[in-house]
Amino acid sequence: MKQDGRWVSSEQIAAEKLEAEAQRKADAKWLPILRKAKATLAQKGRQAEAEATLAEVKDPRAIPSIWKVFGQGTADDQERAIDLLGHIEGERASRALAGLAVFGKTDLVRRSAVETLTRRNPDDVLMLWVGLLQKPVKYEVRQVAGPGSPGVLTVEGAKFNVRRSYSPPSMSQTQDLFVDNPEMKRFTLPMQLSSDPPGAGPPPGSKPVGYKPEIRCALRLRLHLGPTPCQEFAGPEPPIPVV
Repeated sequence: MKQDGRWVSSEQIAAEKLEAEAQRKADAKWLPILRKAKATLAQKGRQAEAEATLAEVKDPRAIPSIWKVFGQGTADDQERAIDLLGHIEGERASRALAGLAVFGKTDLVRRSAVETLTRRNPDDVLMLWVGLLQKPVKYEVRQVAGPGSPGVLTVEGAKFNVRRSYSPPSMSQTQDLFVDNPEMKRFTLPMQLSSDPPGAGPPPGSKPVGYKPEIRCALRLRLHLGPTPCQEFAGPEPPIPVV
């Protein structure tokens, strides 16, 4: 039968269900253990206890929990993940190490992951790395400099070059953001994104783009409009919405 775009037998489906259930139980077991061990490592005088707990982690099904607790943390956490993964046999651990070898947060982390992989079967990870090889994309960005100064993104392609221009609000439209204007809905912002040259006007059928209040706050800062009164926005700057 066909499932999720691939042909599988009923035996394969049954085996995958059993594996998924086994992994769910392993996650329920290992995730709290690893989180507790991580917290214990930070407590003075209890590091040896945590080290003893981590030394017992040999189960390949603990790898997803290792990745969540240590693999996605700080550089020190990733060093710990490499040590744990290096003591687990099998392709799954090698693949996690391959990820840290490429995307580790520091040179030391990436080097440590590579050194650990040299003692393992290279066939487990080579095709993963080959799949990451891509021809560099050449592009040029001209940042938005304020009202009346559009930003432009130019991307060189194999057959065609793509040029996108972003026209920010005019000065009068920007001023409307700070006052109640009955002619301007507060949940929209006059933005346009097109492949036309700056100043050519919006493409046919274009319309204002909806956005959330926190995006408006980030947009004000990006357009150099000064401090924003939206004090509730304290997270990372979201991207400008595009169409």
